[in-house]
Amino acid sequence: MARVITAMNRILVIEDDLNLLESISEFLTEEHYDVNQARNGEEGVEQALESPPDLILCDIYMPKMGGYEVFERLRNQPSTSVIPFIFITAKAEKEDILYGMQMGADDYIIKPIDLNDLLNRINKRLERTLKTVRRSELKFQAVFGTVQEAILLIRASDQSIQDVNLAACQMLGYTREELVGKRFHDLLIQGGVPASTLQQDFWKPEEQNIRELEIKRPDHTVRWLMVTITPPFDINGKTKGIFVIFRDMTDRKVYEQQLIQAKEEAEESDKLKSSILSNISHELRTPLNGILGFSEILQEELGETKYKSMVENIQVSGRRLMTTLNSIITLSQLEAGKITLVFGTHDIVPSVKRIASAFQKQMEEKNISLELHLPEPVILNTDQLLFKQLFHQLFDNAVKFTHQGTITVDSMRMKSGGSEWHTIRIRDTGIGIDPRHFERIFQEFRQVSEGYDRKYQGSGLGLTISRKICNLLKGKITVESHQGEGSAFTIWLPVTVDLPAQGNEIPVAESATSTVMSREQSGPPRVLVVEDNVINKNLIGFFLGSRYSMDHAFDGESAIRLAEKNQYDIILMDINLGTGIDGLETTRRIRKIAGCATLPVVAVTGYTMIGDREKILAGGCTHYIAKPFSKNALLTLMQEALSGKI
Repeated sequence: MARVITAMNRILVIEDDLNLLESISEFLTEEHYDVNQARNGEEGVEQALESPPDLILCDIYMPKMGGYEVFERLRNQPSTSVIPFIFITAKAEKEDILYGMQMGADDYIIKPIDLNDLLNRINKRLERTLKTVRRSELKFQAVFGTVQEAILLIRASDQSIQDVNLAACQMLGYTREELVGKRFHDLLIQGGVPASTLQQDFWKPEEQNIRELEIKRPDHTVRWLMVTITPPFDINGKTKGIFVIFRDMTDRKVYEQQLIQAKEEAEESDKLKSSILSNISHELRTPLNGILGFSEILQEELGETKYKSMVENIQVSGRRLMTTLNSIITLSQLEAGKITLVFGTHDIVPSVKRIASAFQKQMEEKNISLELHLPEPVILNTDQLLFKQLFHQLFDNAVKFTHQGTITVDSMRMKSGGSEWHTIRIRDTGIGIDPRHFERIFQEFRQVSEGYDRKYQGSGLGLTISRKICNLLKGKITVESHQGEGSAFTIWLPVTVDLPAQGNEIPVAESATSTVMSREQSGPPRVLVVEDNVINKNLIGFFLGSRYSMDHAFDGESAIRLAEKNQYDIILMDINLGTGIDGLETTRRIRKIAGCATLPVVAVTGYTMIGDREKILAGGCTHYIAKPFSKNALLTLMQEALSGKI
C-alpha cells in the first residue's frame, strides 16, 4: 500500500518485548517513518506528552502500567486526545479486542505481528486522519471566505497578518495584498491607540479578549469595531497564532451616542422645567403673599363697610389662583417622577383634623356640618406630606360640590383582595356623580360639567392628583356615588402594625401662647426679619404688630452683622434674597455666631415644590412656612418655634 506522505510521520511504539520493539522500529524506519521507542507504559506516556506523535502503537499487557491505562491517560490530555491509537495484543480473545475498541481505540493488531498488515493499518489510519484534516481545512476556507464577519489570521511571534477574508478587506478599507504582512498593532494605531497600550491592556495571547476600538480607514472615514481576539492552540496546547474577528458596530455606536445625547437633553429639559416651575411658583407666591396678606389686614380693619365685600372678593380670587397654581405644579412634579418618597410611621388623625378645620369658614358659609368618626390613633406607614396633600384634595372636592348638609370622615380597617387596608372615607351630601362618569373625573382637566356651560369652577386636577399620589403611596381610591345623592371617596392604604400614640399631635395654639405670654412679661420677643421684598417685609411687620420687637435686613450679609451685634429670639428668613448669599447660606453663617447654634429660624419662602421643604429644613432652618401665608398661620408657627415645638 502506498505510504501517506505529508511530512515525516512520527510513530511512538510502546512495547515491553524488546525484540518485538526493535523489529517494529526497524521495519517502520525502512518505510520512512520517524520512530520513537518506549519500553513501558510510564515512559510511553511521558514521551507522548512531551512530544506528541502522529500515531501510537501500544501493547495491552505490560507490567505496572498496561496499554489500557496508557490510552486512558493520553485521551484525557488535550495535546494527545486525538492522536490515532492502535492496540497490540498477544491474545485473540474477542473480549480484549472489544474492550479496547469500546474505550475508543482506532484499531488493533494481534501478535505474532504481520509487519505488512501493520503497515497497511498504519497507512489507512494516517490517510483517514489526513482526509479529516483536509476536509476541515476546506470547510474552514469556505467559511473564512464567505462569513460576514471580518476575520484576520495573525502570527503569534510578531503579530503580523497572515491572511484575511473579503469581509475584513471591505471593513478596513484595504486590499488583501495591503493587509497581509502588516502588523496588527500598526493597523489599529491609525485609530490613535498606541501600540504599547494595546500590547499591555489588550494583547493577551493566552485568553480571549473582546474590545471596542475606533479606527480610521485609508479614506479617512472613522469606524467603530468590536474586536474579538481568540488564541487557537496546536495539538500540544500551545498558542500557534491569533484568530481575530472584527464586527462593525459603527451604527450601534452612533445610535448609542444619539441615545446618550437624547438622555442628556431630556435631563437638561427636566432641570429647566423644574427650574422654570420653581421660579414660577416663587414669583407668583411672593406677590400673592402681599395681595392676600394686606387684603386680610384690610378685612380686619374696615369693619362693616361697603368695601369689606370687595376685600373678601380679593381674598377669594387670590385663594383660587393659589389653588390652581398649586395643582398645576404638583401635577407637573408627579408626572415628571420628581417625587422623593419618605415613608415613616405616622398618626394621621391630627393631620385630618387640621386640614378639615382649615375649611371651617367655607363650610359655615354653605351651612355644611362636619362629622369625624376616627379611632385614635390611626397609625400608617406612609409619606406624611403626600398623605396631607391627598386628603386635602379630596376634602376640598367634597366642600366644593356640597351646597349644604354634612361631610363625614370615617376610618376603619378592611380586608380586600387578600390584603388588609386602612380606609379613610370622605362622604358628602353634595350633587353626586353619575357612575358613567367615574373614570372621567380622574382625568386631567376634566369635570362632569364642561364647556361654556360648566357649573363649577376649578382646574379639574384635584382628583387626578389624588389618584397619582395614592398610587405612589401603594394604595388606591374608590368612589361610590349617584347623581343627586352625594359621593363617597375612599382612600385605601396598606395596614402597618398599630403603635401606641407617641404625642404626635400637632401642637395647639393654647399651649404655645402660654409660653409666649410668660416671655412677654420681660418684654416682647425680638425677631429679625430677613426679606428683600419691601411689600412682604411691611406685611410681616403688620402681622407681628406689638407682639414682637422687629429688626429688618434686606440681604444676607446685613442679617449676619445684625445677628453678631444683637440677641434675637427668632429669625424669619426668606430663602431667595436676590443678589448675594441666599437664605440657607445666611442661616449656616449665623449658626456659627456664639449663642445662635440653636436659634429658631423660620424659612419664609415661595419655594414650595415637593421636596423643597425637606431641603430647606435640612439646610439649617428649624421651621418652614410657605408664601402666601395668613396672619394666624405665621403667628401660630412662631409661637410653636419659640416654645420649642416643631
